[in-house]
Amino acid sequence: MVGNRVIEEGLIRVEQLIGEGQNVTAAFHAVGLFPPLIIRMLKVGEGTGALDDALTNVSYFYNRDVKESVEKVQAMIEPMLTMLLGGMLGWIMLSVLGPVYDVISKIKT
Repeated sequence: MVGNRVIEEGLIRVEQLIGEGQNVTAAFHAVGLFPPLIIRMLKVGEGTGALDDALTNVSYFYNRDVKESVEKVQAMIEPMLTMLLGGMLGWIMLSVLGPVYDVISKIKT
């Protein structure tokens, strides 16, 4: 299910640790791959008995974080793309109109 091999191996290790009798929070903490937010949310979820809600909240926070990061990168790229397209359009205009002006300048009146 996971596209990242390091995370996949970490989750396999978490599964092994849970199978050996550790609680979910301790297993995730022992692997050392997951940020403190996930560990805290898992601890709260285990303490309240609502682990599914805690994992849903983690998913929400990280999805929002990814969406905001993509929007920031997109906002930084847009002006550069505008400049690039403007430059390409100017080059095309010069390549089309340059010969026309050359021909006009060579016509003797």
